[in-house]
Amino acid sequence: MNINEVHSEVKKFFPSKITDVVTSGTLSFFYFEKEIVRELFLVLRVKIGMEFKHLSYIAAIDLKDRFELVYCLYSYRWGSLIHLKTKLPKENPLIESISDLYVAAEWH
Repeated sequence: MNINEVHSEVKKFFPSKITDVVTSGTLSFFYFEKEIVRELFLVLRVKIGMEFKHLSYIAAIDLKDRFELVYCLYSYRWGSLIHLKTKLPKENPLIESISDLYVAAEWH
């Protein structure tokens, strides 16, 4: 399952909350609104056919006007690695935790 297939599936659940797929060099990803982080990752983890059960890492990028969080998920079923991003304002960079869905999130 590649990023375009994942995007197509999650777009059904969150039609106005995710962007189109962006490709930068060899990395493809899509942005999601921070308010759906738990629901989105729950769908990615447990929906039959997706099963992205491994969080490889979470990275933060400090840009001039905002922070961006990058989540990297892996599906053992598909052998697929996907990246998702969200934007956080510098004045209030808060987002709900997903550590109960992905234990590795406790370490990032």
